[in-house]
Amino acid sequence: IAQEETAAVEETTTEEVVLEDELPEGMYFSELTNEPIDESLKNQRPIAAMVDNEIKALPHFGLNDADIIYEMMNSTKNGRVTRLMAIVKDWEKIEQLGSIRSVRPTNILLAAEWNAVVCHDGGPVYINEYLDKPFTDHFSGTFSRVSNGKAREYTEYIVAGDLEKNFENSNVSREYTEYYEGAHYQFANEDDPVDLSERSDAIEASLVDLPFPHNGSYLEYDEENQVYNYFEYGDAHVD
Repeated sequence: IAQEETAAVEETTTEEVVLEDELPEGMYFSELTNEPIDESLKNQRPIAAMVDNEIKALPHFGLNDADIIYEMMNSTKNGRVTRLMAIVKDWEKIEQLGSIRSVRPTNILLAAEWNAVVCHDGGPVYINEYLDKPFTDHFSGTFSRVSNGKAREYTEYIVAGDLEKNFENSNVSREYTEYYEGAHYQFANEDDPVDLSERSDAIEASLVDLPFPHNGSYLEYDEENQVYNYFEYGDAHVD
């Protein structure tokens, strides 16, 4: 029995060394994506930016900088028109993100799960009680206007330096606060992947049809690159 225990310890130690070798020095596995990112970002709070998803607002800018994107119904009118909420951990790398629009209570509550700072431009009066919650931090209407030939409501973007100014001119913490409850996701172990052939409840998900008739959005799996591509308004989404 003692020999078996020793072997188990040696095996565990070897696995730990391999994992450490795979992680570049000065990096850690992001709690948002499980991808290696700079260790200096470990305690930095993400932002949750409200991005307009009307066809008039396209093309989008900066969504490739997002770690997570929610598409959520913004109104029951106009075919359940949606907005996108972009969760960005390394927000200092943003060059242009948006366009930025108003927020809804559901977005505020979801952003709180990440301890994220909500970035928006106002909203209906009923958001006020949610913005007043102690777990909510937000910046509203304090971003840059970019001349793009569109109506004013489609011209507000987060550009480089905007968030630095917002944090400097407020009491909002850049680091996780007491309301941060820890990592939101539990990631699968890449060294011990799940064998889907053993899961009787597994279903094919090469096409994910989203329930939004306004823009007809869906996700299509790209097997070669092992990613989902996003489509809306009858075409591939271009950032």
